[in-house]
Amino acid sequence: MPDNVVVGIHSSVNPGTQGSFNQFIDGHSWISVTRNGVTTNYGLWPDDHPMVPNNGSGTDIRVGMEDGQTPSASRYYQLNETQAANLERALQENVTWGYTNTCASWASDTVSRVTGQRIDASEFLFTDTPRQLIQTIRDLERQRATSPTDPIRPDEITRGSSSFGAVDTPSDTRHARQGDWQQIHDAVARNGLEGTQRDNVAAAAYAQFGRELPRIDRVGVYGNEDRLVATHAPQGFGNEPMHNASVSIHETRERPAMDSMAQVTEQVRAASSMQQTQARENDTPGVSMRA
Repeated sequence: MPDNVVVGIHSSVNPGTQGSFNQFIDGHSWISVTRNGVTTNYGLWPDDHPMVPNNGSGTDIRVGMEDGQTPSASRYYQLNETQAANLERALQENVTWGYTNTCASWASDTVSRVTGQRIDASEFLFTDTPRQLIQTIRDLERQRATSPTDPIRPDEITRGSSSFGAVDTPSDTRHARQGDWQQIHDAVARNGLEGTQRDNVAAAAYAQFGRELPRIDRVGVYGNEDRLVATHAPQGFGNEPMHNASVSIHETRERPAMDSMAQVTEQVRAASSMQQTQARENDTPGVSMRA
């Protein structure tokens, strides 16, 4: 095991896509691992990407594809011996790219698991994107700037600490955790669907559940094997009923995933527009809305 291991998380996006649907699907995220001064890049790439060979059932974690790329945002962590060993195991996993497990999903989840600092890449009611990962990295870098020679040390991250954004429950209850979407993927996979069909159903689930539920507490297939069901259990022990939402696996498995994701994007735009309108209505001359 190398004596000095630094993991970096990187993300880039084409600024020309800002304001269009492509801002949600453009870009790339990856991680770098520097072992005793030697850096290797790792990223998740789908088999049908023109830049990579199709390796069938082999892992979609590719080595060296990002060599020479310039990221839009980066963050670095020094690893102790245990963390370095956990990272090496993660790099050997057989991981499949999908709309529910993008390059941003893999990079953010891997570094979060290894370091203990939650690095969010989730769009509002959406999947994980390089765009959102850039924003999170920049927010964290404003709190504590890092570089390859000045990474965050393991003792700087303590569970429950808010100063460095350590692993905890998201404060925004509409921000579904990656584990929630993994439940969707697993539930659909049990129905024997192919990878593309699983992505189609999961994308439809994003749209449906995002419209009907404030938070996802549980996802599964219960009784009716054709219905993927999500549940939101209200907080506390009051009389408020449990809320459910469902999608038909049969009806959505052949629907192009991007069509469903486009629906979610419209929700994001509508929510953003509403927030901007409310901010303008609440603003008055001579009064700053900034803290």
